[in-house]
Amino acid sequence: MSWEADFLAGLAQTLADADIATWRPDTAYAADETAIVLSVVPAAPDKVITLSLYLDEPVPGLTDVTAAVQIRFRAGTDPNDLADMADAVYQLLHESGPHVWGVAYVTRLWRDSVAPLGQDPLGRLERADNYYLRGHRPHSRLE
Repeated sequence: MSWEADFLAGLAQTLADADIATWRPDTAYAADETAIVLSVVPAAPDKVITLSLYLDEPVPGLTDVTAAVQIRFRAGTDPNDLADMADAVYQLLHESGPHVWGVAYVTRLWRDSVAPLGQDPLGRLERADNYYLRGHRPHSRLE
């Protein structure tokens, strides 16, 4: 897999291993599950954690990289459910590392910002937490 694919799958599996949500990339989720998905927020189930890598800044001449991942949460209409999901991820990831996810080596991961997103068209509450990471991204012309 690619660096990005390894990073996102590794992050998803880490959240699943901590029993925060369910990661099953090849099958549908049950209505009562909290799903982990990549990039696109699905219509169901109601509780979803969506992972999207959106920044990748290499350090010139090195394999070091600074990148950002948005962790988007959607819950039902109870704001406590949304807060509980986000807090569980924060407790697991903030100031964590190192992580080795395939070819993605992450030395440090931290939360940088939180953005309430309001409600989706079905009234489900949403928010986005933005995490940054420092790590290494292999490249054939760099060591």
